[in-house]
Amino acid sequence: MNTLSMTGFGAASQPTALGLLQIDIKSVNSRFFEFNARLPEECRSLEAGLRESLARAVSRGKVDLRIYLSRDQAPQPAAPSIREPLVKQLLAVSHQVQTLSNQTVEPWRMVDLLRWPGVMVETPADPEAFAQAVNDCFQAAVLAYQASRQREGHALGQTILDKTRALEALCSTATEQLPEALTAQTERVASRLQEAFASMTEVDRQAMIEERIRQEANAAAIRSDVTEELDRLKAHLAEMARVIQSSKDHSLGKRLDFLTQECHREANTLGSKSPGLALTQTAMEMKLLIEQIKEQVQNIQ
Repeated sequence: MNTLSMTGFGAASQPTALGLLQIDIKSVNSRFFEFNARLPEECRSLEAGLRESLARAVSRGKVDLRIYLSRDQAPQPAAPSIREPLVKQLLAVSHQVQTLSNQTVEPWRMVDLLRWPGVMVETPADPEAFAQAVNDCFQAAVLAYQASRQREGHALGQTILDKTRALEALCSTATEQLPEALTAQTERVASRLQEAFASMTEVDRQAMIEERIRQEANAAAIRSDVTEELDRLKAHLAEMARVIQSSKDHSLGKRLDFLTQECHREANTLGSKSPGLALTQTAMEMKLLIEQIKEQVQNIQ
């Protein structure tokens, strides 16, 4: 079963030189692919590539990408270093000023010396290494996200299969109920005719017989139509089961949605043409199951 749900969640985290990186991916159902991202400034240049990667994996659904960077969890920096020639120059200048001045000059405080531009040697983070870390973490989140969609999709597919089997059982029930419903209808017509014949003239009786013929022909047409509709409904259900169990098409949800509409059409017509109460109730149960299937299909890619 290759069913994918449009609803899913995946997350991954990874330490980087700038702090702890955490990526969350979640999605809900939507007719089209929609993308929304919330990223730290350090990841803005990577947004287009991340979007393209998700678009290849998700054909339909509203996808939210969230990237968090916890700088308070950044690894300890390397031991600080200074530019010794510059420090020596600054100390020499301080000594020279002290010599030339007629007044006592306060010597350098260490904090001021270290704050002097260029004294401290800063090691900038490697942007390529950070981008690679983001990509690695993103791929791990995508794998978790896809696994979540597959698990939920498998459950949805199984639920739909169970309901299609229940519908097939109702089709069998309707097939069994049809002869009894038609017989009851014929008996009702015959009873009314017998009551009417007692007070009819020969001309009226002949007209009533002709009306009865038309009614019988109509009943035969109803029987033929209902049988065809039941056959079409069974065919749609069989196709739905086949699609869920074997299809690898990315438009699986759209195909199932179409089949669900066709099933509803047949069940609705069956109910409107039903010649008996029991068959009408069966048609109502069919429509209820089909509506439940439709709700599940809305979440399938």
